[in-house]
Amino acid sequence: GKPFNTDHKLNEYKHIEPVKQKKRGLASEQNGVACKEVDELKRQESYGKSSIRRG
Repeated sequence: GKPFNTDHKLNEYKHIEPVKQKKRGLASEQNGVACKEVDELKRQESYGKSSIRRG
């Protein structure tokens, strides 16, 4: 059979520049909660390498 083509191409136009999306920030309350959760995870050392195999 014919091999499956895995080449991907982006539709790029040389005369048009890409537009970047604006960064979405969190509300101050949500930001505080997120920081607390990160601090707790750092203390627990429960973060690490993922067991998901890629590639």
